[in-house]
Amino acid sequence: MNKDISIIVILFKTPLEKIESLKKYKNFNLIIYEQNVKFSSKKKIKNILGFDFKYFSSNENIGLSRAVNFLIDKAKTRYCLMTEPDITISEKSIINLKKGISKNKNFLLSGPVLIKKKIKDNKKSFNFKLSKNLDVSCVLFEVKIIKKFKFYDEDFFFYWEDIDLIKRINNSSYKMIIVQNSYAIHDASHSSISNISVNILRNKNYKFGELMFDYKYKKLRKIKIIRQIFQNLLFFFFNVFLFNKKKYLCNVGYIFGIFKFIIYLLTKKTNIKN
Repeated sequence: MNKDISIIVILFKTPLEKIESLKKYKNFNLIIYEQNVKFSSKKKIKNILGFDFKYFSSNENIGLSRAVNFLIDKAKTRYCLMTEPDITISEKSIINLKKGISKNKNFLLSGPVLIKKKIKDNKKSFNFKLSKNLDVSCVLFEVKIIKKFKFYDEDFFFYWEDIDLIKRINNSSYKMIIVQNSYAIHDASHSSISNISVNILRNKNYKFGELMFDYKYKKLRKIKIIRQIFQNLLFFFFNVFLFNKKKYLCNVGYIFGIFKFIIYLLTKKTNIKN
């Protein structure tokens, strides 16, 4: 039992077959946060997994950033791995991530090598390399240090929080590493059920995050907001005319995201360039 490592996982409309993948964390302290649920799924998940874990839930979608930060606060172990249901990583690879981050107090995040299919690891010696850009969907960190640094900026709901985190790390004295004999397979975009409402939500928060990122780093101009409203309205009607459902739903999501950001601005004292 690896009692010094917690595994934190956020669930949002996650298919049951993806819950099966969490069985590999039976030797760790697993902590789950399930969003947008009317009734707790803890019993169902426990029946699938067959071992104890910590479970939290909300009947609304509070956003990835808030949910992750919440679980980090609940982690009582020295180390923590943040991952997703559609990521496959072995116990050995997780231990190697811990080994990597313990090499230097300035190593803030350690990540695995992302691969497309399972491989046989023949590497005998431990090795890692510094990186300026990690895939934050699967990273290990020391809880005490990451709390001081602040993991996610909760102004980002979903998307762009990773880009912001990486930028803040690169602007600090901390470093990120990729552990060369730690491997993970990411079955991207399959951890949630995909339907119209979910796709609109994704596009809405992608656009909101894009504008938020520019705003926080003082790159946002008012003309961009106005231009994108009219562009997406125009493209929406054009794609409806062409019966391109995927694209016009994307336009709908973007428009919602822009207006969500405008509402955010109206609640803040802003200083955006004309």
